[in-house]
Amino acid sequence: MSRPLLIAHRGGLEHAPENTLAAFARAMRSDADAFEFDLQLLGDGSLVARHDLLGPASVADGAPTLADVLALVAEIRPDMGLVIDVKATPWADGLADHGRRVLESAAPLLRKHGRPERVTLASFDLGAMTHARAILPEYPTAFHTMAVRWLAGLTQEQTGMTDPRDYLAYLERWRQEAGPGMEALSALDRIHAAGGTIWSCQYRDLTAQAVARARVLGLAVWAWTVNSADDFARVLALGVDAVTTDRPDAMLQILSSLDARNSDV
Repeated sequence: MSRPLLIAHRGGLEHAPENTLAAFARAMRSDADAFEFDLQLLGDGSLVARHDLLGPASVADGAPTLADVLALVAEIRPDMGLVIDVKATPWADGLADHGRRVLESAAPLLRKHGRPERVTLASFDLGAMTHARAILPEYPTAFHTMAVRWLAGLTQEQTGMTDPRDYLAYLERWRQEAGPGMEALSALDRIHAAGGTIWSCQYRDLTAQAVARARVLGLAVWAWTVNSADDFARVLALGVDAVTTDRPDAMLQILSSLDARNSDV
């Protein structure tokens, strides 16, 4: 079994607050392959690493900027993988194009940073990821999906929706935008048709059948956010290509134990 990429979610939550330069620095000094962070465009034009959704009039509040993060990577570990989660809520009124605006604002900084093979753009805004394929074609794109049942208990600030069914309706609209006669496309087929290279899903949605379909379409399969040993074992058995976790050190220890066990066989 090949080892999946290990991605520190928001830098990893074991040793420092999420989406901070301290967390990112800690991830870069570990054996994690990449770290993920959330990217928002604020009302003052700032691009900041922040998860919970902020209003359009918000201004920078001390969160690290995209420029800060890229500078830190260049200083500590230039070959570190980055997963930039574009925060957008296209299912909300008046925000259908917000993800595109985030990408267009970030594009000059990303091009200056270089190493597009080490930077993956990701989002629940599937239209924004299609836009990324147009304006930043050299960057891999990870299309997030999530079953509506897992949204229970999340706040509106976290999801940008008052009703979880808003997301399901949005996903259905996006799927049907493939054109006349294409309404029967599954989400995976639509990701493939949009030029996506990675299916990034909530780990509880993973099945052997879904992974098999992704392989037929040539999509890499990423699972998030995996924090327990049992869940990690299950996604490893399904053959995922990458695992995002809040606990990169703990997951790395499990991988080391598996490597040692396999070397003894």
